[in-house]
Amino acid sequence: MESSEHHQQPWTDIMNLFERGGNDAVILPASSERGQETLQRLQVSEGSYLGSIARYSGGVLINLGWIKLLGSGSELVYGDLLSWNGLGDDTDISPLRGACTIAYDMAGGFFAVNGGLFEEEGHSVYYFAPDTLEWENTELAYSEFLAWLANGDLELYYRTFRWSNWQEDAASMDANQVISYFPPLWSEEGSAETSSRKAVHIEEIWNSCVYEQKE
Repeated sequence: MESSEHHQQPWTDIMNLFERGGNDAVILPASSERGQETLQRLQVSEGSYLGSIARYSGGVLINLGWIKLLGSGSELVYGDLLSWNGLGDDTDISPLRGACTIAYDMAGGFFAVNGGLFEEEGHSVYYFAPDTLEWENTELAYSEFLAWLANGDLELYYRTFRWSNWQEDAASMDANQVISYFPPLWSEEGSAETSSRKAVHIEEIWNSCVYEQKE
């Protein structure tokens, strides 16, 4: 039988990763009961990085909340690992079949771990990019994805999705809101700086742009 110290080690590593990382990160507290339930319903090991996030975190806000990593639930994150993946009791989110949604960002992008949905083998993290409307393979495992959240060059990665005062807008948006650009980023005329930007409910973007793509 595995010791509790073995299970705690990945969580200790995760906390150290975010605390020492170059990017701003806020680990949100989790209810012990909710964390246990999330872990059990996901059917993942507490000794894994995903299991540790599910068990011990309500979610993680990265880069002033530009990216919201899903955990067992917090009022500062919309939904959780259960509701986004069709395992919650009360959700209107249509889950992807064959992938585990793990995070979303302010630009209306989503991250999911491959579980057979995408053609490539393995469990890489994929990103649904709002400028292409396609799922792109990051070629990162979940643990490597967390390392990228903590220390990756997010300014470079999101350079075409951000506008000059995005930090102020991020602070004023609700957890259930993301940005809708018009003209959209995937169009020839679309630009994060020049397109009009409106905060919309995240499900509006998910249902119209993401979910329809895979069904």
